[in-house]
Amino acid sequence: MFTQGVDAGAVKQGDFRIELCDFWLKSVPCQHGVGCRFAHGPAQLRKITLRDDLWRTKPCRNFAADKCSYGNRCRFRH
Repeated sequence: MFTQGVDAGAVKQGDFRIELCDFWLKSVPCQHGVGCRFAHGPAQLRKITLRDDLWRTKPCRNFAADKCSYGNRCRFRH
């Protein structure tokens, strides 16, 4: 429903892989393997839908203190 070209078991429901993995982009083995939060190839990318916008509802404590190093990758609202 939300992903295109991905096997049903490849991406769990609620999995927000919206960016490609930096390791994958550099063609080096990812240190996080299957637990990586980022997509290992275009087939794992997912579009954000209006319903998915609800996933950033809690404020980021680090952003308020100007210490969030995750930027757009942060799971919390900035």
